[in-house]
Amino acid sequence: MTLKRPFLILFILFTEIIGPVMIIKNLYVSNYFTVLDYLITVLFAITGIFFIYYACYWEYTNNYLKNIYVFFSIIGIAVATYKFIKLPHIPIYNYESFIESKQTIIWLIIFIVIDIRILLSWRCREKPFKLSFPFKNGSFVIIDGGDGKKSFFTNYHYRYWKKDASMRYAADIIKMNKYGFYNTGYMPKDNNKYFIYNEVLYSPVDGKVIDVKNETEDSISHSGKYSGGLGNRIVIKKDNYYVVLGHLKKDSIKVSEGQIISKGDYLAKIGSTGYSPRPHLHMQVMYSEDSNYWQGKGVPIMFNNKIPHRNMVFKV
Repeated sequence: MTLKRPFLILFILFTEIIGPVMIIKNLYVSNYFTVLDYLITVLFAITGIFFIYYACYWEYTNNYLKNIYVFFSIIGIAVATYKFIKLPHIPIYNYESFIESKQTIIWLIIFIVIDIRILLSWRCREKPFKLSFPFKNGSFVIIDGGDGKKSFFTNYHYRYWKKDASMRYAADIIKMNKYGFYNTGYMPKDNNKYFIYNEVLYSPVDGKVIDVKNETEDSISHSGKYSGGLGNRIVIKKDNYYVVLGHLKKDSIKVSEGQIISKGDYLAKIGSTGYSPRPHLHMQVMYSEDSNYWQGKGVPIMFNNKIPHRNMVFKV
């Protein structure tokens, strides 16, 4: 996410604190005068919490906070259902109640559409390119991934970069500690406070190194001042597939152009170079039948037989 720091804080406050609390509170305090009232309240909570769970960037609060929201949502639905079944006979709907609920109904429809798009982004008709996970020892979270053409809310790359087909299935990865935090402090500017920073990157594929960039300095996290592109990077070719690994730390790359490498080989360390608001690994796979791979076709990624999407956790 690339909002400026004050706007980002306000956005996170609303989407990850105020919004879910309001949705869950509604389950506990609502009164039902028709069957439709009950259904709208429950469906709004389910679709809203689903969106919040899978679309929000939990690196800014805590990864386990979303599980707490799910827990209280389940209890809230049980409370709402109990209140509903204890009511005397009530009509299915009436016009006045429907009009009063119109704003909630509009948001319900929006959530349903977005949630369906999110679900569709997890599945790919194209054959995915299988990779080994590029890290060892720890819990790592996909902060963007899946089919960005189907849903901006699971993978921003495709639409943010003006429908760049090569980035349709790009993935960003960061590291989480056992308490669900991704760094120490709140949105620190010091890269060393991010658990992914300096993490050793291993080759996810057998192939030939065809491009290396190793001289870009790290950006200051959340400063709003980032150099462009992927910064320091490695590009590995296997057949007509090109695996790109970006935002690497300056002078940390241990392979060179033309080198034949194997899956699991030490490659580099994670930095925050290029267009990178905080340390993370950017990965993408492209198919191209010529050397112009940057204009190639984006290919779905698969780790351990799973298509990575936002908020998916890999423990290695």
